Amino acid sequence: MRRLRTWLAVLTGKVTLALCLLLSRFRTGWGGTSLPGLAARKVDPSILGHLRSCCQQVVLITGTNGKTTTTALLAGLLRADREVEVVTNGEGANMLAGITTALLKTQPLLLARRGRQTGYCRRVAVLEVDEGSLEALSNEIGPVDVVLVTNLFRDQLDRYTEVAVLANHMARGLKAWPDAQLVLNADDPMVASFAVGRSRVVYYGVAGAAGGSSVAASGGEQEANDTVLCPHCQRPLSFTQRNYSHLGYFRCPGCGFARPPAQYEAELLKPTTAGAGTSFRLRLPGEREITLQAHLPGLYNVYNMTAALATAAELGLPLEGALPKRLARFAGPPGRAERFHWPAVGKEATLVLVKNPAGLSQALRTVLAGGKGNTPPATLVLAINDLAADGRDVSWLWDVDFSALAVAGNTSVVCSGRRAGDLAVCLKYHGVAPERLCVLPDLEESVRVGLKGTGRHFAVLCTYTNLAAYRRILLRQGGISSETANRPPLPRAS
Repeated sequence: MRRLRTWLAVLTGKVTLALCLLLSRFRTGWGGTSLPGLAARKVDPSILGHLRSCCQQVVLITGTNGKTTTTALLAGLLRADREVEVVTNGEGANMLAGITTALLKTQPLLLARRGRQTGYCRRVAVLEVDEGSLEALSNEIGPVDVVLVTNLFRDQLDRYTEVAVLANHMARGLKAWPDAQLVLNADDPMVASFAVGRSRVVYYGVAGAAGGSSVAASGGEQEANDTVLCPHCQRPLSFTQRNYSHLGYFRCPGCGFARPPAQYEAELLKPTTAGAGTSFRLRLPGEREITLQAHLPGLYNVYNMTAALATAAELGLPLEGALPKRLARFAGPPGRAERFHWPAVGKEATLVLVKNPAGLSQALRTVLAGGKGNTPPATLVLAINDLAADGRDVSWLWDVDFSALAVAGNTSVVCSGRRAGDLAVCLKYHGVAPERLCVLPDLEESVRVGLKGTGRHFAVLCTYTNLAAYRRILLRQGGISSETANRPPLPRAS
């Protein structure tokens, strides 16, 4: 009976997936990233355990920011190995239904377990996991091999509440996998604290970054710090270096808890900008190091790339050799610093997902640094929604560091989305001159302003529920995405 129920669940999920893919041809928005998994779970609530058993290794990527980019890069690096079949939820559907869908896609109806003849030696699941779903997932999926935690910031306070509460839920989830390898951000105090009582832990981090400070986060005093108390004794932490927000070299004067040495540590070789990309040196265990170039801009993406590379190394992938070329060809997931070009009119745009104070502060600093030649965008579109996936409470906008935007006098600002008016008020009180502001809730109209504006470059920073719509609008307006045009996916090893 158990086997029949599981088979019916797989069948239900696959039929639902086929219907979603059929409907997607008619631009219905049914892409089939979560609904098939939801349908399968209705038939067999324990199906995740069976689907997991069909994978030789399972890697989970969780945290507040950077999950999708890190997951995409790690999956791409592993695909370069001819012997590895990678299963991943690359579309970003990272709750239980989305994870179930991702595993369903490669599950045969015959319910074969390990050893199925696929032409690969092993199947590796690389799964992005919503940080609020980690504890629930731990009750269903069974053993995992590696858990990577990127960072913890305030995000959707109406759903996650405060960082410390979320961290407690995540810690309970991690206890379900006592033998798993943890890959932790050494620069984040809350994330580093997950190592207590664990025997298999490696750390990654970023050496004192350009623009960082011994007294404040890079970008100035206004940037909110989400972890200022020691996670063990609750005393205020002291910092000798902050890369941004609360990420950096910390120490507790009370209990002595401090930033652990990072086995994988990146060091920026030059400032990172939206157009010129990133150049950094990565120090590896055994006093080795490699120099890397990447298209992905921003200090936050240096953390993402370092996290993916550290995890790949722990999975046995050699980081020297062909890896620098693979990283240089990585375009990033859609909407994560994605570039669009209009060659006929000499225009280009950058599309960036933002969702919390730390992420928006860093995105602004990166985009306003400009591209090649360090020319800031002539027009900046900021689109804020307040739907469930964005977070209903938009008071987080008042914690964003808008100082770089306030002094970028040559950049006009278009406020768009459902909360365009609230955003405009917030910007005014953060020092952005009212004559630079334009309120246009309609997304398509905001893109037209960017295309018609002076200057070569404009940027669109938007919350989650605006992202897909902006991609469609930019493509419909004739934009050519660099994701598919100039930077092909990571190649398989020859």
